Amino acid sequence: MQGGKYLERNIEFLELANPLDLVVRKLLIPILFLFGAAGFFLGINYPLLPLAVILFLFLCASSGAFWLIKKGWFSYEVIYFILLLVDAVLLTFAVYFSGGIESPLFMIFGIIGVLAGLTLPRWGILGVIAVSISLYFTELALEIYQAIPHVIIFPEFIPASAYFHSYYLRIIPFAIAISFLAVTLISFFFAEILRKRKTALAKLHQEIDVNSQLLIARDQELTSLNKRLDEKIRELEEAKAGLEKNIAERTADLKIKVAELEKTENSLRESEAKSRALLNTLPDLMFLQTKDGVFLDYFANDLKDLYVSPSEFIGKNMRAILPPELAESFASLFEKTLRTKEVQVLEYALPIGGEINYYESRMIALGEDKIVSVVRNITERKSSEKKLQETAAELQEFHDLAVGRELKMIELEKENGALLKELGREPEHK
Repeated sequence: MQGGKYLERNIEFLELANPLDLVVRKLLIPILFLFGAAGFFLGINYPLLPLAVILFLFLCASSGAFWLIKKGWFSYEVIYFILLLVDAVLLTFAVYFSGGIESPLFMIFGIIGVLAGLTLPRWGILGVIAVSISLYFTELALEIYQAIPHVIIFPEFIPASAYFHSYYLRIIPFAIAISFLAVTLISFFFAEILRKRKTALAKLHQEIDVNSQLLIARDQELTSLNKRLDEKIRELEEAKAGLEKNIAERTADLKIKVAELEKTENSLRESEAKSRALLNTLPDLMFLQTKDGVFLDYFANDLKDLYVSPSEFIGKNMRAILPPELAESFASLFEKTLRTKEVQVLEYALPIGGEINYYESRMIALGEDKIVSVVRNITERKSSEKKLQETAAELQEFHDLAVGRELKMIELEKENGALLKELGREPEHK
């Protein structure tokens, strides 16, 4: 539902005022009917038509006022204050047409006071009190001074000639005004107590809501933590099961290998040779670097195998640590590794401990911007390759000498055979 800027405040007011208004409107018609029925049976000339018109006007004013309040275009204090003033004016006319001084309808001013005390702020209550009392005493004064004709309902009531000497008129109007004032103020103080309790309850409810939300958030957090804990436990159990399976498989493999190794000494030597070869393939060093070459982490079984100590290269770029040409070679292969996602290999030499050591680095992409370098010392392999090359050269030289000697012997045999033929002798070997 769309409305004015006062709609929210007015809705809170309607929760209180709607039931009161309905009670008042539903009571007025039966009261008017009772007055009419009593007048008919008692033979009293009660003016039902003017009262019915006034009641109709009251209902129209009340319906219009509550319609405006529901729209929220104006503050409910202003609309309801005006409505109670209109009700006071209509009630003054009703009092006049129902006998004026002798009318029992003056009691309804108390209802107006109660409604004002329960719903309006202080300025509205004072306004309703002032207007209602002023209208009531004005109507009485006009009748007493005979400025308006008196509507006779009860012929036996005080005659107009005795108005100024009547104790009734000296006491009752002021008693009615004081009662009206008292009822209004009591209603106001009662409403203030209810408003304070409502405010306290609203504050308490707000605190309860906040605490409830905190408890719900804590409960959700605990539920989330329990769920994550269950997931972690499940992952650990799966990892444990996988580890136990791997251990069982490795144990079975080891048992098979041990059984095979126990067969013969030759099998043992071959197994030892394979084990050494397997150990030699494991990386001696590992480095984690950014794509720009900054060292992030490392692994080394022996710090003596490092080119410099970890404190000198962790967090620094390789260009500040390695020789310039080697650093550029690594940088080029880093870029190629990240681009192709393929393993790149680089062999290089570095002086460590006063000796030249040879290394093989295998570069692997880790994500989009990191490189893992697996470095193995291949100095022994290089030395073996060098010895093999030297041995091959010696064998080639020996082979060349042997071949040359055989060719020389063949030529000498040919020359010897030719000489023997010239001498008329047959060669001993063909």
